[in-house]
Amino acid sequence: MTLARCVARAQAVALALLLPAVAHAGPYTFNYLNIMTDWQYSSGGTISAINNSNQVTGYVSFGPEFPGSSFLYQNHQAAYLASQLANIHDINNAGVMAGTAPGGVAALLANGQTTTLLNDGRSSTALAINNHGVAVGYAMNTDVFSYRAMVYSNGAATELGTLGGRDSFATDINDAGVIVGNSHVGENYFATHAFIYQDGVMTDLGVPEGATSSAALSVSADGSVLGTAYLPNGTTKSFLYHDGVTTDLSGIFTRSVADMNSTGTILGESNDGFLLYNKLGQVVDLSLEVAQSTGATLTQVFAIGDNGTVGTEICGDLGCSLALMIPSPVPEPATYGMLLAGLGLVGWVGRRRYGVR
Repeated sequence: MTLARCVARAQAVALALLLPAVAHAGPYTFNYLNIMTDWQYSSGGTISAINNSNQVTGYVSFGPEFPGSSFLYQNHQAAYLASQLANIHDINNAGVMAGTAPGGVAALLANGQTTTLLNDGRSSTALAINNHGVAVGYAMNTDVFSYRAMVYSNGAATELGTLGGRDSFATDINDAGVIVGNSHVGENYFATHAFIYQDGVMTDLGVPEGATSSAALSVSADGSVLGTAYLPNGTTKSFLYHDGVTTDLSGIFTRSVADMNSTGTILGESNDGFLLYNKLGQVVDLSLEVAQSTGATLTQVFAIGDNGTVGTEICGDLGCSLALMIPSPVPEPATYGMLLAGLGLVGWVGRRRYGVR
């Protein structure tokens, strides 16, 4: 079976067996990505990032006999991009994608054109890109076998240094240019500390109480840092750092955190299911929303866009699909007024029709 036939077959299975491509229910609209494969009871894919236009990037497997592919999903169609970016890690609101080119070099993909970001022979990748086109990631120094956090801006690639240890990795950047990541701090190569890099200074965020290591995952518009801490018993707990204060999130996300958007809304998992937690302290039970709205099961969460759209995997009796949970618009007060007026008119017509005075 050719790759094209395999892809066509996978799409046909998704469209024929699963839920409709778009379903409206409750506070969310569910958009099912028609890139499911049929070789296992799984969507066979992951979602890496979502922008404000609900363009979705990720990776999909076509089965054990075929190589997988990075993809861009938009307007209910998937474009497979492995020949341009082997892996896509992020996408900004202009649709510029950041990742790794097939040759193992950090690269951007925009308007069908791939631009490599590091051309000195080192292996590298771009893990995040902001709305100004500045990307961050890391590169490998093969002579001493170490990694360095990198920022790629205006055609230049710059190392950010470390916190005194061997390796460092940059994982996210906001529109103000604040970069976060993690770095070794000494000779212990099994432990890292989360850092925040701003105005040319790398600041050690340390580790939460009781932890031995930490890593920063995301940074919001106001500079809040979402991180994961590693405990001596091998378990993890999540934390939020802001203005010198570290807040333990393990009471909310008892298992793990997946992502945080620019507004500071955090996506993660508790013992009872998958949750959203925002800066106002509000919690949304996404697992419950999916169960009540679709009757299916939310099995994974991957990413949250700045517009609140959540990238997930949802499974039903006939299989699993990657899906977007898109927040339904909240009617403005004037809209509520028109709705009430319309309902009143319908009621009046009904009374007239059945002779009610």
